[in-house]
Amino acid sequence: MTTTVTEKTAMVRCGRFLFVLMLLLTSILGWKESPAANASDQSSFLPIPVFVSIGAHLDFCRQIGGNRVSVRLALPPGKSPETYAPSPRQINDLSRARLFFKVGLPFETAFLRKLKALPRSPDIIDTQAGIKLEPMPGAPYNHDHSKNHERHHNSSHRHEGLDPHTWLDPKLALQQATTIYQTLSRIDPDGKNIYSNNYKILERNLKVLDNELKNSFIPLRGRTIFVYHPAFSYFARAFGLQQRAIEIAGKTPKARDLTEFIKEARTEKIAALFVQPQFDRQSAEKIARALDCAVIGIDPLAADYCANLRHIATTIQANIKVEK
Repeated sequence: MTTTVTEKTAMVRCGRFLFVLMLLLTSILGWKESPAANASDQSSFLPIPVFVSIGAHLDFCRQIGGNRVSVRLALPPGKSPETYAPSPRQINDLSRARLFFKVGLPFETAFLRKLKALPRSPDIIDTQAGIKLEPMPGAPYNHDHSKNHERHHNSSHRHEGLDPHTWLDPKLALQQATTIYQTLSRIDPDGKNIYSNNYKILERNLKVLDNELKNSFIPLRGRTIFVYHPAFSYFARAFGLQQRAIEIAGKTPKARDLTEFIKEARTEKIAALFVQPQFDRQSAEKIARALDCAVIGIDPLAADYCANLRHIATTIQANIKVEK
């Protein structure tokens, strides 16, 4: 009889232990899944984890979101936006984010493909939505991309042959800042007033920047900037310039194309060839030696948007002669 009581007592204790263990596991699993399950109640999970592709959007998210947002770059500084491949750890970090603001750079394709294979991933927000993209110089263009183009949430759609560098035009950068503001307000309505006030300050600063640079480029309207990678089409168009790139459609030129580039550059008597730090400088330096011109670095991917765009503008202005 004693043995039977002991066995029953042990079974009761074991049952209680298993019950408590199940409660703990349920609690832990529920805590881990709750951000995805309660995505609309984002205020409980501040700061909102966000990933962006470029420094400009890092800057916009920080300015608009303040301390309600924790934002990180998907593309490490100095890495090529054409060829960078994410590490498994970075994909894991990105999968835990609430938002990923994409801009259409080639490296994003690998990110989005790997994210789609995971059980949990961030909302993918297309910052180019509503912007009419232009073809890359030299690229075939047969893609209908109207202003009413639908936003591609959770999509790996890529605009082949289209130029993604829209943020270098302050007016288009403002459209992207608006998308960021609207998205943050949607998922975190408790912070909407904060986002609205911060957005208005950024909006004013971007409009001031646009007017300032337009006026500063008046003496240089119609001039051509010679670049290695064709990242400055929108910048050039915004401020009355022309862009001539060594790369054709973002790819290494053929010998005939390179000969034409050098011929045109010599006719212009250019003082500088502009390159990005993310691309091979040695190739540009070889061409610059043939042209007897300087190689000057400017970075379209850098953060601190207004300061960087002013730096790009003054660097170009200092290296283009007013008179041909």
